Amino acid sequence: MNKQMIVLIGVVVASVALLASLPGIVKRSGEGGPKVTPLPTKPQIEQRLFTSLGAFASKSEVAVGETFTITITITTRDNLVNGAQLELSYDPSVISVTEIAPGDFFAKPVEYAKKIDEKAGEITYAAGSFAEKKGTGVVATLEARARKKTDGLSEVLTIKNTTASHGS
Repeated sequence: MNKQMIVLIGVVVASVALLASLPGIVKRSGEGGPKVTPLPTKPQIEQRLFTSLGAFASKSEVAVGETFTITITITTRDNLVNGAQLELSYDPSVISVTEIAPGDFFAKPVEYAKKIDEKAGEITYAAGSFAEKKGTGVVATLEARARKKTDGLSEVLTIKNTTASHGS
């Protein structure tokens, strides 16, 4: 047998072994031969795997000069996390963010970064704990004040794409 044939047989054997080890593709049943089970769809996989963050204001309408709270929540799904880094932006002519504090998601949270740039309307914040956790909860709360009236709905805070959650 030449080397090419041996390599080809090795690839075929490895492929069969890999397919047999994948959960949810083919399961053996007692009667009637193998039973084919469909793989989860992409949205099902994403719902199970990805950690997400959300921002929610305590009031849907505020008057100029009125203070309100913005809550940053985390949903980890199946992921264990021990920290979260937030990169947030806002229009400083519309709101003023005066404080950011850790939420109750992490046990005994440690703040690793905490910077509010009022002129640029940017916030960098990172908090976590030594204990890993999964679930849903509040990562941080922001105290804000309305600076000017807006017409209709206004997005007051944006979670930038650079935001990341860290875990195993």
